[in-house]
Amino acid sequence: MPALIPALVIGAGAVTGAAITAGATSSASNAASQAALNNYLNSTGYQFNLQQGEQAAEQNAASSGMLNSGATLKALDAYGTGLADQYGQQYEGDLQGVVGTGAGAANALSGQGQNYANAVSSNNNSAATATGNAALAGSSSVNSLIGNALSAYGTQAGLSSFGGGSGGSNAVITGGSNFIGG
Repeated sequence: MPALIPALVIGAGAVTGAAITAGATSSASNAASQAALNNYLNSTGYQFNLQQGEQAAEQNAASSGMLNSGATLKALDAYGTGLADQYGQQYEGDLQGVVGTGAGAANALSGQGQNYANAVSSNNNSAATATGNAALAGSSSVNSLIGNALSAYGTQAGLSSFGGGSGGSNAVITGGSNFIGG
């Protein structure tokens, strides 16, 4: 589970970044969002692509004598805006991918917690069943012991298992009732 912690932290940061990019946060967070976007743009080759595209447009305009024209400025603006849009969408997609990684880590962690709870519950149920079975076995042994003791006492006292006397010298039968005399 400790291996999931970095993914959770990174995913949570990406959720914050995505919310900031979408404009769902305060203006104080927007400065952090802009700094994160600038770091991204500086690390992805955006500046190089922007410079190469601007140089190509300027060289093309200069070759036709239109270097400082409004059409050239419009073309430079369109190129820069299109490139920024492309990189912005890529940035947002990258953030969403990291959010997905964090969500996956959270789900995996949740699954581990559920598996642990199920295992503990199963172990507790097994222990309770074993304790109950041991108590039943113990009470069965006690009941058997008492039954055997009473049977031995009855045999010693001359009683049959049918509730009558054994017909020994001490038994007196009068009027259909059994009495033990002495």
